[in-house]
Amino acid sequence: MKILLLTSNDGRTAGGQQIKKLRDSFLARSHNVLAIINAMDVQDESEYIVPRNIGWRIIDRAVRWTSDVLCVPDMYRPSFKLWLKKIDAYRPDIIHIHWTYSSYCIPLLCLPSLSKRFPILWTYHDVWAITGGCTYNVDCIRWKTGCGNCPQLANPSLNSFINLQRDTTAMLWNLKRNIYKRSRFTIICPSLWLTNMAKQSPLLQGKTINYIPNGLNTQQFHPLSKKSCREALDIPQDKHIILFIGKPDNIFGYGGRIPVFVETMKILKTRYPDFAKSVELLIVGKKGEDLGRMAGYPAICLGAVSSRQILAMAHSAADIFVNTTQADNLPGVIQESLACGTPIIASKVDGVIEMVRHMETGYLAKRDDPNEFAEAIRLLFSNDALRLEMGRSCRQFALSEYENEKCVSQILTAYEEEIARHRI
Repeated sequence: MKILLLTSNDGRTAGGQQIKKLRDSFLARSHNVLAIINAMDVQDESEYIVPRNIGWRIIDRAVRWTSDVLCVPDMYRPSFKLWLKKIDAYRPDIIHIHWTYSSYCIPLLCLPSLSKRFPILWTYHDVWAITGGCTYNVDCIRWKTGCGNCPQLANPSLNSFINLQRDTTAMLWNLKRNIYKRSRFTIICPSLWLTNMAKQSPLLQGKTINYIPNGLNTQQFHPLSKKSCREALDIPQDKHIILFIGKPDNIFGYGGRIPVFVETMKILKTRYPDFAKSVELLIVGKKGEDLGRMAGYPAICLGAVSSRQILAMAHSAADIFVNTTQADNLPGVIQESLACGTPIIASKVDGVIEMVRHMETGYLAKRDDPNEFAEAIRLLFSNDALRLEMGRSCRQFALSEYENEKCVSQILTAYEEEIARHRI
């Protein structure tokens, strides 16, 4: 099968790494694969970054500026014609679209014509495709009725990558509905939470919607010797280690989770000062030193980590992984923690609820309640037997739900079904 993967996502993020994992899995099964990508390091002929000369860059920038002024972002990009030439030359059996927005977007206006020529699957990694512009709805239900009066524009602290100078969310919602009506594609949602939202969306009536989790290499991410990992990473053996993972290029990139984490750690020090003396932080992401100072704890800072081996060692070295995300679909970092047998304390939001089973694989806390996070940390550290049992449950859950080969097989079945539908 000739498989084409399209994404505008930066390859350094967990989402971008997911594309690489899919490509590698397909190649291992002897499929012909091409990934047309943005900002990933090209490794071989299965990856391709479409080069743009200065002329295309100027035209793209002018169109993007106009789109931003009109508040209709990510609908059209002139240099996408260069992608179309590569697609036509490759002649795929199936196109698998991932992210479509960003400065190097896959423009929605091209979707109707592209879907007439090739079978298309589209994986939703967030809710952008069914809203007027936000990537996470943060409890808002206006996506069910047409958006408009966007609460995220009224309250910037809720903002999830929506960048509009005025509220055009109702117009963008209707534009998407019109584009989707003229397009043929099947949808993959990695979480049941997002699957249910997609099925309720008025924009997607008549579309096939599949629930298929992102796969994880559970041989690559597996429990390692805590003692050996701490020795390798220069982590004290006698400390309680809390792992925190942020955006690779900037630990503060996902801003909403930082205030909750910092306040959590301060509460822990105030309420349980003797215990807090035994705690150290293990931080992944650039500027981790700044986060450690803000939280007031000693910190081992690994910086931006791309090595899967180092990440597996970090998860295994930690006693618990704390994820104070304010919104998320199916976080890869939680999958990795599960596979490494490290209990998770996480926000009770979105797809995270499916991954962190309360008091079984970890603890679910109110996303904006640092008091509950602090008490959860104290609970898990005060009960070694509970924490160890949670670790065993984490590993079992990862093997049953997210094992890569199982998930890849489901995706390939979805490809075959869409190819058959496209022939009708």
